[in-house]
Amino acid sequence: MIKLVPMEKKAIPFILNPAAGGGRSLARLNFLLKQIKKLNLSPEIFISRSEAHLCQLTRELASENEVLVGIGGDSTFHLMANEILQAGTKTSLAFIGLGSSNDIPREFGLLNLKNALLAIKKGRKRAIDVAAILVDGQIVRYVPGQVNIGLGATVNQYVASLIFRRPWLRRHQNLSGLLALSQAYKNKENSLPLAVETAKETYSGDFAIALFTNIRYWATGRKIAPLALPDDGLFDLCLIRACSLKSLLVLALLARKGRHARNRNILLSQSNYFRVRSEKKFYLQADGEMVKVSDSPLLIDYFDLKVIPRALEIIA
Repeated sequence: MIKLVPMEKKAIPFILNPAAGGGRSLARLNFLLKQIKKLNLSPEIFISRSEAHLCQLTRELASENEVLVGIGGDSTFHLMANEILQAGTKTSLAFIGLGSSNDIPREFGLLNLKNALLAIKKGRKRAIDVAAILVDGQIVRYVPGQVNIGLGATVNQYVASLIFRRPWLRRHQNLSGLLALSQAYKNKENSLPLAVETAKETYSGDFAIALFTNIRYWATGRKIAPLALPDDGLFDLCLIRACSLKSLLVLALLARKGRHARNRNILLSQSNYFRVRSEKKFYLQADGEMVKVSDSPLLIDYFDLKVIPRALEIIA
């Protein structure tokens, strides 16, 4: 249920991640401020200096404010949500999507800047589910959007390496993604043996990608889980069997409109709990962010995923 709560006439903290969208978020700051002024909102702008600083700002401001606004991409919102959830505050998180993918704001109709700002002005609060990633029974990360293993995480690492060597690729997301995907296939990193146990069944085999998602969209607007609802107490599972690069590219095209579901390489399910095991170690990517422990990417061969119903309040 959506509650309409009038916003108080006080300064609202906006935390901007200047690295989001290859620097696009910072470049659009002046335009954003003009749009905020038109709606008679009172912003207080904070610009993060690093990922650690972004998390620190979120922790400090969440303890003093009912609403925090993130300006950035899915990784920005993921990090902010984790700080809010770990702090146990009742702070609501608002999104202004200026990142590369923006699949979280897309889910809630907030890609348009005016829509995002109007939601903040009207104070439209909504509780959504999150999932906890557990390793040895310990929560290592909360996930408001999605978490994936296999090619998704591998390609993310290749893209980061490509952009480091060729910074101009930062503004050519599709090209960098295709180059990284080709490299992963060339290095035979396109298959991962998995056993995925849900509340009702178990899936086993070699998979290119295992995606666990709270929202419909993934990888910049691909409708990968057409039936996903962010507040139904479930995460949707999409398993893509190991297949040729050509077959995977066909799936990516079909998924733009959610037409991939009947493909023989696709398995779809829903559950409030998942247990994942593999014979090979793997990395996890959550909302575009590599899952880390002590600043190092987490490399594991098992984890559990537990859905926590309506644990995060957002402005949408």
